[in-house]
Amino acid sequence: MLTRTRRAGFSILEVIALIAVMAIIGAVVIPVAFAGDDAKGVVSTKSSIDSLQAGYVRFFNIVGSYPSKISMLSDSALREVVPLELNTCGGTILGNSADNYRTSGAAPFFGRVISPTGGLPVGIGVIDAAIPVRALAGSDFFFVIRGVKVADGEALNDLYDTTGEANNGDASNTLGRIRFPVPSADGTFTQVQYELTVSNGC
Repeated sequence: MLTRTRRAGFSILEVIALIAVMAIIGAVVIPVAFAGDDAKGVVSTKSSIDSLQAGYVRFFNIVGSYPSKISMLSDSALREVVPLELNTCGGTILGNSADNYRTSGAAPFFGRVISPTGGLPVGIGVIDAAIPVRALAGSDFFFVIRGVKVADGEALNDLYDTTGEANNGDASNTLGRIRFPVPSADGTFTQVQYELTVSNGC
């Protein structure tokens, strides 16, 4: 039984103090935790991109032409290679047809299964299934990552930036390995491009 000197529950002041402490935790600790997750997402995205590029080069060395879809890098089926000209760079084969592309006995060139249409989810967005080719002299392939937050796109650029290149004043970046446009109204980039460093002999 409670006496007059003891009470049940919390006083108003104690409740207010508890709410204040929880508000501080929410304002400081939780954003820091999410910021850590964002940083991990950027680093894991770079790791995935680096693995894709390495697989892209190995694919060319074994198959003799570059893949036109990233799903080709994870396909384990044994099928005939069907070259397809993607541009007229001295007759050099730059990609394959949409049907796949493996040589007998070769292991997949990328360790994760990739959807031929849905692309590859990574830490900061989704890499498109297609690997576009620019109509420029020499090789100019790129991966497209969609739905990337501005801060993540800039952080990814910083990871690849080795020449002191800065983002433009409008938060876009049109030079270097990582390229992205002016952000959309919802605070994301419509696409971030990763320029592939490969050679087709042109």
